[in-house]
Amino acid sequence: MIKIKDIYDYINSIAPFENAEDWDNVGLLIGNMEYDVSKILVALDLNRAVLEQAINESVNLIICHHPIIFKPLAKIQLGGMLSTLIANDISVICAHTNLDVAKYGVNFCLGEALNLKNTKSLKSGLGTFFGMVGELDRELEQSEFLEEISNNLGIDVIRYYFPTGKKVKTVACCSGSGTFMLQDAVAAKADVLVTGDVKHSAWYEAEANRIGLVDAGHFNTENVVIPELVRQIRLEFKEVNCKEATYNIALYNFWSKRN
Repeated sequence: MIKIKDIYDYINSIAPFENAEDWDNVGLLIGNMEYDVSKILVALDLNRAVLEQAINESVNLIICHHPIIFKPLAKIQLGGMLSTLIANDISVICAHTNLDVAKYGVNFCLGEALNLKNTKSLKSGLGTFFGMVGELDRELEQSEFLEEISNNLGIDVIRYYFPTGKKVKTVACCSGSGTFMLQDAVAAKADVLVTGDVKHSAWYEAEANRIGLVDAGHFNTENVVIPELVRQIRLEFKEVNCKEATYNIALYNFWSKRN
């Protein structure tokens, strides 16, 4: 039988946990390394819907991007998420910022979804994919580029700023909340930065630097990694049933209507 440790070691090989930010909480957050694994759910977030699906389908392991435990716990409520996971012998592995920067990780998959070529890390001097910058096959009008994002990420409404008349060829991207990399995008001579969770001040910073800025949503810019992670685990562990949580698909559609 495949053990939790086997899955943990594999994730560590493709997205080393040591590459996570110091403030992050990654790895095996709930469970036992020696427990057997036959069914895995992969989700961006572990919420009640994912938990219910895991229980209904007798899942042994949930792999999620956002940690279910971030701060030290003062108490555990019976009937809550944590106690229910433990009561049902469901282990949880989190791959967060270590997956953000991994090859074939979140930023890599976002660059792929945006059809970027000749990509490299947006943060110079790092061997990991800390944001991405690359080129489109051809120069696009702003409206064409926005349509491409809408089609490739499944978003109906996108918030954006573009300098008047500027076309798009070189694109920077950072999954999740990435406006802290706006100046790196400027230094890379990108025409636009695609990210999520854009705050009010960032729009003015983009305007001042004459660089385009697109808010494609936190979920939309990160969920692109989930199918890829499922694909990799299936290739490595053919005897394990691994699939994307249906909650991800539902939430994807939800945010597509509201961003």
